[in-house]
Amino acid sequence: MSQAQRQAANEWYDHTLYSQLNDKLSGAIVLVMHRLHESLPSGLTPGDDLAGHVMAQEDWDVVRLPAIA
Repeated sequence: MSQAQRQAANEWYDHTLYSQLNDKLSGAIVLVMHRLHESLPSGLTPGDDLAGHVMAQEDWDVVRLPAIA
């Protein structure tokens, strides 16, 4: 995914999805996603993808389920 696409996803979360919560203090958002690599490709920072972006903004309860090959 290009830098522009990652930025667009982050902005959509910030300005569209997050703004739809009726109560930002007690409302809930559930993100189901996966990350293919623990480390990011060179030139990217941890907040570049949506998972890193939302986790950098506030505390999240994270459930990690390892993939079984």
